[in-house]
Amino acid sequence: MKQLFFVLFSVMVFVGFAQTAKVSGKITDASTNEGLIQANVLFKDGLGTTTDLDGNFSIDIPYGNYTVKVSYSGYDAIIEKVNVSKPVLQLNLALRPAELQEVVIVADAAVDRKTPVAFSKVEAKTIQEDLGSRDIAMALNSTPGVYATNKGGGDGDAQITIRGFDQTNVAVMFDGVPVNDMENGSVYWSNWFGLDAVSRSIQVQRGLGASKLALPSVGGTINILTNGIRDRSELSVKQEFANNQFYRTSLLFNSGRMKNGWGVSLAGSYKQGNGWVSGNDVQAGFYYAKVEKMFKEGKHLLSLSVFGSPQVHGQRFAQQAALTYDTNAAKKLGIPVDAITSYYRDVDKGYRFNPTWGYLDRRTFVRDDMGNVIDTISSGKTEKYNTSENIYHKPQILLRYSYQPNKNFFLSVTGYASIGMGGGTNIVPATNITADSTGQLKLQQAYDGNARNKLGQSFIYIRRSVNNHRWFGGILTASYKMKKGFEISGGADFRSYTGIHYREVYDLLGGQYYIVSTNANQNSTRRDTLTKGGKVDRYDYGHVNWGGGFAQLEWSNKIFSTFLNISSAVSFYQKEDRFVKKSLKIDGKIVADQALGYYDSVQYNGKWYFNNSPEAVYSKSDLIVLPSATVKAGLNANINEQHSVFVNGGFLYKAPFYNFVIPQNGLKISKNIKNEQIASVELGYLFRSRWVAISLNGYYTEWLNKPLTTTFQDPSDPDIRELVYVPGIKARHTGVELDFTVKPHKMVNIEGLFSYGDWIWNSKVDFHWKFDSGTEADLSFDPRGVHVGGSAQMQAGGAVRVEPIKGLYIKPRITYFDKFYSDFNPQTLSGANAGRDSWKIPGYYYLDISAGYTYHFKKMLIFTVRTNFFNVTNGYYIQDATNNNALGTNTNFQQFNAQSASVFYGQGFRWNVGIEISWINFNKESRK
Repeated sequence: MKQLFFVLFSVMVFVGFAQTAKVSGKITDASTNEGLIQANVLFKDGLGTTTDLDGNFSIDIPYGNYTVKVSYSGYDAIIEKVNVSKPVLQLNLALRPAELQEVVIVADAAVDRKTPVAFSKVEAKTIQEDLGSRDIAMALNSTPGVYATNKGGGDGDAQITIRGFDQTNVAVMFDGVPVNDMENGSVYWSNWFGLDAVSRSIQVQRGLGASKLALPSVGGTINILTNGIRDRSELSVKQEFANNQFYRTSLLFNSGRMKNGWGVSLAGSYKQGNGWVSGNDVQAGFYYAKVEKMFKEGKHLLSLSVFGSPQVHGQRFAQQAALTYDTNAAKKLGIPVDAITSYYRDVDKGYRFNPTWGYLDRRTFVRDDMGNVIDTISSGKTEKYNTSENIYHKPQILLRYSYQPNKNFFLSVTGYASIGMGGGTNIVPATNITADSTGQLKLQQAYDGNARNKLGQSFIYIRRSVNNHRWFGGILTASYKMKKGFEISGGADFRSYTGIHYREVYDLLGGQYYIVSTNANQNSTRRDTLTKGGKVDRYDYGHVNWGGGFAQLEWSNKIFSTFLNISSAVSFYQKEDRFVKKSLKIDGKIVADQALGYYDSVQYNGKWYFNNSPEAVYSKSDLIVLPSATVKAGLNANINEQHSVFVNGGFLYKAPFYNFVIPQNGLKISKNIKNEQIASVELGYLFRSRWVAISLNGYYTEWLNKPLTTTFQDPSDPDIRELVYVPGIKARHTGVELDFTVKPHKMVNIEGLFSYGDWIWNSKVDFHWKFDSGTEADLSFDPRGVHVGGSAQMQAGGAVRVEPIKGLYIKPRITYFDKFYSDFNPQTLSGANAGRDSWKIPGYYYLDISAGYTYHFKKMLIFTVRTNFFNVTNGYYIQDATNNNALGTNTNFQQFNAQSASVFYGQGFRWNVGIEISWINFNKESRK
C-alpha cells in the first residue's frame, strides 16, 4: 500500500512539473505601437520563438520562473522576469528604437528622456501615411511651433517657420550634413523631392537644439535621417495618382546587410502633374543610392551616398489683393468691394489664378523680298506657357567613415559635395506686356510683335536668373565615454562654397536678339546685342568659406543627464564681379581698382595697360572675415520611469549671411556690420507610460541686432548709394508648446498638439549715417510692441488613428492656426504708423483624412493601398499675406487692413491614391 501511494504521489508530482502553459502576446515599437516582424523572444537557451508579420507570438512552455529576453535589430533589447503558473499567459512588450551611435553623434539626434531639448519626431510610417503628394515640409505641421505653407503653390516652393523664425534661421540637415544655402540661409524643398521614400524619420528640434555645430538654429533644427542598410532585403514598387493629372512612380530596393558586410540601398522616383494652381506644372525625377561596407565585426563602417532631384516646375510669386481671387470672400474680410472695385485691374479670377502664364503659338511669319510679312503659318500647337519656371538640379554626394573599436570610443569623418545647376525665369520688361480679360498674359501679342519686327529685335523676352554653385565640405566628429558617466566629444566643420550668379536671355519670344548694355568688359556692339544664352544684368561669383570647431562635455547617470557645448566658426565672404570694370593687379597688389573697362587704359610706372592685358583681373570686393560662436547647456532629470523635466539655455553670436554684407549689384560692401546676438532659455516636462506620452515646454528667446539693411542715397550726389547694415533692432519670442499621444485601445491612437506664442518687436531705432562726402542721412522707425508677422502664433491640432480590423486604418487630422499677423517691413513703422500692428489674418482650420489597407500574402509579399484627402471641407483661407502690398491695384492703399494687403489663399480639396507592392526577405545573419 505504501509503495502504491508513493508511486501515485510521484506520478502526480511529475505531472505537475510537466504542466505547460500557452504564452502569447505582441512585440511592438514603443513609439509607433506597430508590431515588429520576426522579433526574437527567448525564455531560456533553446526555448524561444519569433514574432509573425503582425508582431504576435505564441509558445507552449513548462510552468516555472523565466527571465525573458526580447530583441530586435535596431532596438534596445529588454529583459523581463516572468512567472508562468497558469495555463494561459498574455505577455505584451514594447521595444524602444535604439538610436545608433552614428545617428546620435554624427546626426546630432536628440534622445528621449536624455537630451534636454524640446523635439518632435515624425516617423517613416507617419510620413508614408500622411504626406501624399505634398512637399515633405508640409508633414511638419503636425508638430508644435511649426507653420508650413505651400506659398504660391509651386511644387517644392513650401516655406516653413519654427517659433516665428523663417527657414533662413532654421537649420536643415540631412544625416547630419547642413543644406541651408551658404549665401542666404534659404532651403529649396524642390531640390529634395523623393526623400520621403528613403527617410526613416524627421526630427524637429525647437530652439537652439542639440547640434554641436555652429548652425543658424535660432528657431530650430530639422534633421532628416535616411534609411541605412536594413535587417532584411526589400523590393517595393509604388504608383500614385492625384488631382490635376498628377502621377508618381517609385521604386525602392534594399539588399539588407549581407554576410560579407556589404549592403546597398537604391531608390528612384518620377512625377508629373499640372498643379492645383493654374500654370504650376511639374516634372521631376529622384535618384538615391547608398552603398555600405562593414568591416571587422562592425568596428569600421564605410558609406557612400548619392542623391538628387532634377526638376522643372511652374511658379506663382506675386500675392494678389483678396478681390482678385473672389469678391464674396473679400466682403467677408470687411473690404468695401463695391466702392473700390474700379481701382483693381482684376477681380473674381478664382483661387487658382496665376498671372504669370499665357497661351502661345510659335508661328512662322513669311516675308517678301522687302521684309514685309505676307503670311503666317501656325506651328500647329498652342502651348500654355508659364513665364515663371524653376529649373534646377542639385546632386549631393556624401562619403562617411565611422570607427568604433569599443563601446567607449567613436570617430566619424564625413566629406560631402553638392553641385547646383539651374535657375528661375521671368518676363522682361514686365511693364511692357499686358493681360487679357481673364488676367492671363498676352504672350501671343508679345511674340507677334517681336517676330514681325524687320530688324529681328525682341522688345519683350524671357530672362533666366541662374544660381549655380559648387559646395564642398567636411565634418570630423569624435567622442569618448569616460568613467563615472562622463563623455567628451569634439570636432571640426569645414565648408567651401562658390555661387555663380548671372542672368541670361532664355527665350526671345519670336525675336532674334535683345539690346541691353550691362557688361563693362565687352565692346558696345557685343554687349548691346544679346542672343539666347547671352548674359545680362549681372555676372558674379560669391565666395563663402567656413571653418569651425566644437567641443561638448556630457555627464549622465540613471537619473540625470547634462551637457555643455561650445562651438565657434569663422566665415569668409568675397565677391568677384565680371560685369564691372576690371582692376589692374601688379606684383600681387591691386594698383587701379575697377579702372579697366573695354575702352579704358591705365598708365602705371610708364607702361600702359588695357582691358585685355594679362594684368587686368576681374574686380573683387574686400575680403570680409566674420567670427561666430555658440554656448549652450542643458540638464535633464528623470524623476521616475514616467516623469522627467529638463532645462536648457544658450547664447548664439551669429555672423550675418553673405547677402546682408555684400550687395547684389556692385562691390561696395555693407558698412557698420555687426553680429546678431540670440539668447534663449527653455523649460520642459515629459510624461511617458505605455499608453500615454506627453511633452510640455516653454521658451523665451531674445534676438538682438536682428539683421536689417537699407540703402542710403547721398543727397549731394544721387549716383552714390550705400548699402548700410542697421543695428539695434530687437525681437522677443516667448511661448508654450504641448504635444501628446494617447492609446486608449490597441486599435486607437490619439495625437494632439497646441502651441501659443507671443512674438513681438521690442526696440525703437534711431540711426544716423554719415557719407564719405560729409553729408548725412537719418533713419528712424518704431516697431515696439508690434507683433512679428509672417507666421501663426497660435496652433492647435489633433488626429485619431483607428484600425478597426487587421491592416485597415483611417486617420482624420484637423489643424487650426490663429493669432496670425501679415508680414511687413519694420522700417515702414514711422511717424503716425509707429507701433502699429500689421493686418491680422483671420484664423483658419483644415481637415485632412488619410486611410489605407495592408494585406500580407504568405510571409514575404505585402500589398498596400493608401489614400489621402486634403482640405476635405474645401475651405478657402488666407495662408500668407503681406501688409500694405495690394498688388493688382491702381492706387496705393496703406491702411493696415485686408483691403491693402496682398495674399495667398490655401489650396482647396485635393486627393492622392497610392498602391504599393513590397517583397521582403529576412536576412537571418543580420538579426543575430
